[in-house]
Amino acid sequence: MDLPLISSFVQNSIDAALAEYVAPKSLTLDMKDMLLGDDFKKDTSAHGVLVVRIISATGFKQGDLGISGFGTGSSDGYVAVGWAKFGKPLWSTRIIRDDMEPCWEETAFLLVGPNELNAEERLCVQLWDSDRTSADDDLGKVEVALKELMSDSGSFSQMKQRSDGFQTLSRSEEMPGQLNWAVGYFPKTRIQDEQLEQQSLEPDVKSMQQLKRLVARDVRRKMRETLSRSEVTEFGQQEAQDLKIREDSMIAATPPLHEFPTGILSLQIHQISGLEFERINKPRDEDESPDGAAAGSDDLPSSYCTVFLNHQKIFKTRTKPKSSEPFFNAGTERFIRDMYRDKAVEGQLHWHSRKGRIVRLAVQRRYRSSLVIEFRKSRLGLDGTPAFAILWLQDIPDEQENEQSIRVPVFSGSKANLQRGQSNYTCDLGEQLGSVAVTAAFRRGLGPYHQRLAKKDTSIRDMLGQ
Repeated sequence: MDLPLISSFVQNSIDAALAEYVAPKSLTLDMKDMLLGDDFKKDTSAHGVLVVRIISATGFKQGDLGISGFGTGSSDGYVAVGWAKFGKPLWSTRIIRDDMEPCWEETAFLLVGPNELNAEERLCVQLWDSDRTSADDDLGKVEVALKELMSDSGSFSQMKQRSDGFQTLSRSEEMPGQLNWAVGYFPKTRIQDEQLEQQSLEPDVKSMQQLKRLVARDVRRKMRETLSRSEVTEFGQQEAQDLKIREDSMIAATPPLHEFPTGILSLQIHQISGLEFERINKPRDEDESPDGAAAGSDDLPSSYCTVFLNHQKIFKTRTKPKSSEPFFNAGTERFIRDMYRDKAVEGQLHWHSRKGRIVRLAVQRRYRSSLVIEFRKSRLGLDGTPAFAILWLQDIPDEQENEQSIRVPVFSGSKANLQRGQSNYTCDLGEQLGSVAVTAAFRRGLGPYHQRLAKKDTSIRDMLGQ
């Protein structure tokens, strides 16, 4: 079909696309992987992880002004972390109510991928005042360029302590207050010499230098008909590409080293085959059909997939309507703090009381929860709390075989100090009277003690099968 304008446009588009693959330019395809169907993802899209630890904030403006003559104002502060250009927060701390010196001590992990690097993103750390009846109030923010954090020797592969003043949303003016926090960028590690010694894909390769020499020799052999002095850049690009492919294959075929427990989990959902409804009451004539075709096969399910990690739903695909062979081709990536000792946020706290009785408490959001121990004079009547102790669950060692004895400071009781200690990770709680030994252990996983929490949390309810 020869149509005016359209035919020439289509032809020019085809010529422009094919020009990238016509000599002197070339494209190398691994026919072995294509024939064997070895097209699964061997590396993550993320290049590294940005670790942000929110410590405390001081001197910021009051979010809720007090009524004249009836007390002073305060704030219900929390911190949200995300990308400035993307706009949507990716993580937030807990809300600390009625406190002008909140201390969170919480950590966020943000994956850094090609999209963030190409967009020249900026890390945005913003302080908000939570309001129950209206929109939350902005109390100031701190922005830092991502490339600055990646190039700074103080924050590259290590945590850097910072204290930054707040700015307005437009960054045109300064706002009162200061944020105390720490940040660090940690890139992915490449294959280690210990892994090269264990791999069996290339038995003669036992070090990175040997691998680079092998890749350079193979690239020269494949490109010798087109290699010239003017194509040194193309040769270097092809060598780097082949080196990464070889590394990814060896990493996928070699167990990870025990000294590198932290990593990035990449999950890709491709397709489901033979999906159908479970037929409870199957018609009798269906069993007698010669071809075994199900009656009413037009009634196909509309399916989607959900992914749970540490009892939390982290991903959900789009719904594919009316298909027995739904094709999703969707995935996600998540940071794993310790793959050997999975640091779950839900679990059970086992606490040995003084009388030898084991107390089991259901735990949700472990890294922002505390155990309060109150010392009282009498069980009867209204009694104040002359002393108290606060144990933050993040300080309990993970998955220890035996319960650990932890010394917890005991402070002189007052209603204000007790309320502050329940929500703030701090030891500035007044006069310290002594310490108490708490024998406790944290066990990951859900159990019957989480039934009450399942009523309010859909993720726990789904995991418990309710």
